[in-house]
Amino acid sequence: MKDNEWKNPLIDELKSLPKPDYEHEFDEQKQDQIHETLMKFSNSYKRKKKSRERWKRISVGFASIAALILFIVVFIPFHNESNNANVADIESFEQFFHQKMKEMNKGEQDFSYSLIHSELNAVHRNDAIAIFTENKNSSETIYIAYFEKQTNQWEWIQTRGAQWDSPVNWSSMNSIPYIYSGLINDLSILEVYAGDVQAKIITIEGDKRFWYAVSPIEEVEVMFVTEDGKEKIPHTELEGLQDSPEYLAEDSRELSMQDSETAYEIVVNALTDYYRAIWSGSDIELSAFMENENLIQYTEKKIQSERKVYITEEVNVEIGAWEVDYVDDEHGGFLYFKIPAEIFKDIGSYAEVTEFLVRNVNGKLVIVDWYTGAKDSYDFLVRGENETIDKPNIWDDSEWVQHVVRKQNE
Repeated sequence: MKDNEWKNPLIDELKSLPKPDYEHEFDEQKQDQIHETLMKFSNSYKRKKKSRERWKRISVGFASIAALILFIVVFIPFHNESNNANVADIESFEQFFHQKMKEMNKGEQDFSYSLIHSELNAVHRNDAIAIFTENKNSSETIYIAYFEKQTNQWEWIQTRGAQWDSPVNWSSMNSIPYIYSGLINDLSILEVYAGDVQAKIITIEGDKRFWYAVSPIEEVEVMFVTEDGKEKIPHTELEGLQDSPEYLAEDSRELSMQDSETAYEIVVNALTDYYRAIWSGSDIELSAFMENENLIQYTEKKIQSERKVYITEEVNVEIGAWEVDYVDDEHGGFLYFKIPAEIFKDIGSYAEVTEFLVRNVNGKLVIVDWYTGAKDSYDFLVRGENETIDKPNIWDDSEWVQHVVRKQNE
């Protein structure tokens, strides 16, 4: 290939971009921002060059610089800090945010929140980023949310949440803009990078800090730089979750029908593991599917009871035509599933229908109730026949739980 042949498509792409409004978008401040971005890129390149052996797969040449120029042309001309937004715009956004929080958490008990940081025009004009904490049931979660103003109305686009005791050090939003974010509780960490983009670091309280960075690339490496100049790679989303699988909601703040596909995975996996546990004696990690201790204890005893009855053999589970509905309630709604399954054993098979309720709990989809109503099934005998499965908080009802436990012990 000739030296310049590979550059032509990139040059054509640059020429095809709309002509910027130089008078309004490339003032002195904007030039300073572009200069700062180029300097960060230069510093990043030098840092990577020192550890070239460890970063062999990273190649920085003309193509990388051209990609950076594309990023500058597309993002920088439209990027202004919140301190350049007028006071009315900031007040309007924060008023929307507080009103939305009140609406989403109406009727919640033992709940409080605090807006820590907001940034208007974060990626382009008429958008915003908010960082806030929530305290619910004595547990604190920190969130980063992205918003866009559409037809003069603010819209909540996507969210990510994290907890201080989580093994996951960072996460990223799964659609444009790709916002990487995470927690820091180590004061020796001075800088954080998502790819070549240096993150902003926000102090939450004491040594607790939160960082975020907007990247033009969907999958990049996250790196911490400590005060002694050392670089370290924190746990990724997948590395932090691989020992304890989680089913993440599309939006960590709320549940919707968009979560039905992932919720279907959790109920089918739970049901399959359950049948293998009672027929084949396989282990089942109930905490991967549910969090309520009362439901976990009930299910554990249910499995132990059915293992005593059934012989050990291999099984296959096939799912029939299933149903799902979204039901709204004052606690953020839940998904109702009706799952018909046929269980094939070494000899013969049988079929039964199981109902599940799934909620979004701090950004994770979890099973909050499940009931198999086949005649003479365990649930049929203990919980009762023809139960209506529409109470996602049933396992928090201590009186009802005590009644079920007594039935289990009979």
